[in-house]
Amino acid sequence: AAVERAEATLTRAAEILSSTTSSAWLTFTLAAGILLREGFEAVLLLIALLGVIRASGSNKAEHWLHGGWIAAVALGFGFWIFSDWLTIITGAQRELVEGLTSLLAVAVLLYIGFWLHSRTEITRWKAFIDGKVKTALEGGNLFGIATIAFIVVFREAFETVLFLRAVSLESQPGSSFAMGAGVLSAFALVLIFAWMLLRFSGHVPIRKLFMISSVLM
Repeated sequence: AAVERAEATLTRAAEILSSTTSSAWLTFTLAAGILLREGFEAVLLLIALLGVIRASGSNKAEHWLHGGWIAAVALGFGFWIFSDWLTIITGAQRELVEGLTSLLAVAVLLYIGFWLHSRTEITRWKAFIDGKVKTALEGGNLFGIATIAFIVVFREAFETVLFLRAVSLESQPGSSFAMGAGVLSAFALVLIFAWMLLRFSGHVPIRKLFMISSVLM
């Protein structure tokens, strides 16, 4: 009798959980919005770095810059796989891992929203990065160029994985397609945005773009 009552309670819990999960469209929108937001800033900072390097006329440094951000994207992808593996192997501790991930995502989001992504701090961050790039170029430190590009992009990749994992934990079991579609769509838009910036950077209102980005977040 106790086992039957426990099974009935678990069945009821499963029904409640299934009725409160997010829809596929919401998962798609959240995934696309997260990647757009983080990819948007990564592209802006990378193009700023690229501008400093091209002004110096160092083609070799530009190759190292690309190597740095590509390595960051690859490591971010690896971090996503690791986070999925960690969720699977924890077994009975799965709910604890999900809860901690969600809390960490909220903490990072608040931290970014109230400090890191204010216009003043972004200006300081850009000035700091520009200074580091110029110092590395003057000293011929090409590995330093790659490291700066890696840090700029991996910070955004880490945040993206953290937020996407929090969304996936609260989504329906079959919503992985919706999340993948959102990520791919946003990635395509980020590539188009990067191309437009490289082609028309002199006419792009960067200040307004940062304001729109903050509102989106």
